[in-house]
Amino acid sequence: LHLVCSQRRSYKCIPNSHHTNAISPNLLDQKFNPSKAIQVWNTDITYLQTRKGWVCLAVVMDLYSRKIDD
Repeated sequence: LHLVCSQRRSYKCIPNSHHTNAISPNLLDQKFNPSKAIQVWNTDITYLQTRKGWVCLAVVMDLYSRKIDD
């Protein structure tokens, strides 16, 4: 069938460390087990390509219950 896989090169983010913007403090400091719910959240965002174009998927998770908020 002469099927060929074609992969694009992955995007590589190069951080700009030569900026003058203020850097936010690390309030979490690797403490991923809060003592109460609704204290600490984790978020992630990604873009998905669909037939109709690009869509954005954003997820928010409470670190106490480890559940995705809706």
